[in-house]
Amino acid sequence: MECNYPALLVSGVASLFVGFIWYSKFLFGPAWQKALGLKDEELKKNGLLIFGLSFILAMVLAFGLGMYAGYHEPEEQTFKHGAFHALLSFGLFALPVISINALYNRNSPAYTFINLGYWLITFMLIGGITFAMY
Repeated sequence: MECNYPALLVSGVASLFVGFIWYSKFLFGPAWQKALGLKDEELKKNGLLIFGLSFILAMVLAFGLGMYAGYHEPEEQTFKHGAFHALLSFGLFALPVISINALYNRNSPAYTFINLGYWLITFMLIGGITFAMY
């Protein structure tokens, strides 16, 4: 299987960009922070490590979602088709895993839905990018 490194890099950046907006003070950041009981000072700790590992793991996710593209004809390798495969993957894998973790961790519904929303958008964006750039 081929590896499209530019698609992985773009996907990693896209994941961070969505997170920057999603968890900002203008959208769900305050509710997410409150649900976790975190103070502003705590969010500033280990930022480089957290964002660096998040970037790498988003590229791993992109690699996995991009594997679907190789099974399709070139005319099917579109952003829309990739987002569709990512939606299926999210529903079958990420949604159950995140939800089960939230149940056992006793996370609030607000925290759970905020994270599920982020991952839904991120999965579909990464899936679309990997298909469109395949």
